[in-house]
Amino acid sequence: NAEDLFINETYFVQPLGDTSIGERGIDAQTWSSTEYLSLTMRGDVTVFGVNFIDGRIKGYPRYQPPTGVVPRSMYFRMVRGNTSYGLNNFVDNGDGTVTDLATGLMWQQADDGNTRDWEDALEYAEGSSRGGFGDWRLPNSKELQSIVDYTRSPDVTHSAAIDPIFSATSFSDPDGNPGQYGHYWTGSPLLDGPNPYLSAGYVAFGEAQGRLNGNLMDAHGAGAARSDPKTGDPADYPQYHGPQGDVQYVFNYVRIVRDANVVTSSESGLDQLPDKIQLDQNYPNPFNPQTLISFSLPESGEISLKVFDLLGRVVASLASGTYTAGSHSVSWRANDRPGGRYFYSLETASAIETKSMILIK
Repeated sequence: NAEDLFINETYFVQPLGDTSIGERGIDAQTWSSTEYLSLTMRGDVTVFGVNFIDGRIKGYPRYQPPTGVVPRSMYFRMVRGNTSYGLNNFVDNGDGTVTDLATGLMWQQADDGNTRDWEDALEYAEGSSRGGFGDWRLPNSKELQSIVDYTRSPDVTHSAAIDPIFSATSFSDPDGNPGQYGHYWTGSPLLDGPNPYLSAGYVAFGEAQGRLNGNLMDAHGAGAARSDPKTGDPADYPQYHGPQGDVQYVFNYVRIVRDANVVTSSESGLDQLPDKIQLDQNYPNPFNPQTLISFSLPESGEISLKVFDLLGRVVASLASGTYTAGSHSVSWRANDRPGGRYFYSLETASAIETKSMILIK
C-alpha cells in the first residue's frame, strides 16, 4: 500500500517489489554503503540496507545465495555534500549522561539492566530525572539509529554496536551463548501491517538473531532496526517470527534521550554563515570542571582546536579534521588539570583565533 511507505513521497519515488516475477511487495530494498563487520545467515558477506516499504534496516547478503558468487541486486540512492553527516561528537557529562554535539541530543549513558514491555519503557523514560532533567523520552527510530556504531559488533569487537563512551548490558541468547547484547525500544509505533500500533520499533545493538531451520544465527546484523509486539506474557517469549525467524523478546532494554539545547551545524543555516572564522568565549567562564567552547566556520575545511597552559604547552586537543560550514560546539572537562588561566586556539588553513579562560578549583 503506497500510504504505508517509510519515505516522503512528496519528494521521492519508491517502487514496490515486482509481484509478476514472484517478488513480494516488500522486496524493494535499498543499499547503503555500510558493510557489516561480521557475517550473517550462512556466513554471508553482508551490507546494510533500508527497506522503505516495511521500515526495516537490515544486513543483506552482498552476493546472491546460495552460491555466494553472483552479486545481489537491490535499489540504491545517491547522495552528495556534508561528509560529516552522521559523525557523532560525544561528550561525557560526568553525571551518567552523554551529549552528542552533532545532533544536540543528550543520552542515558548506561541502561539500567532491566527489560520492559513498550508501555513500561515509556513510563520509565517519562518518569526519569537523570542528571536533574525531567524531560526524558524514548528516542524515535531515527534518533536511536544515530548512535549505532557500525565499526563495532559482538563477533568482532566483543561489544555492542555502540561507542565505548556508552555501556550496554550483556546476556546469554536463547541458546545459552554468552556475549549477546539487547534490543532497545524506540518510541515509534509500527503503523503498517494488518494490526497497526500493536508493535513498535527497536534497534538491535547486538546481533539481530533469527532461527532458521532450527538454528539460531545472526540474521540481520548488529545495528539492524526491526519491531516487536508492544506487550505479551513474559512466559511466552522469546518467540520467532517471519521468514528469517526473527527472535522476539518483547521485553527489551531502554536508553532514554532528551534535547540538550546545544547548537549544531545543521541548525545554523546557510544564510547565517560568518564571513570569517569566529571563536566564542567559553561558557561558563570561570568554570569547574567543564566548559563549552563554540565556534563558527564560513566554509568547510580542516580545523584544529587545542587548549594550552600559560607556558604554551598543549594540554588538550578538542577537535581536529574536516568540519562543515556553520556552528559547532565542543566540551572540555578539566578534572585532571590544576586551576588557573588557560588559552584555547582555533586554527584553520587561513586564520588562527585564540581566547583565554579560567579554571577554578
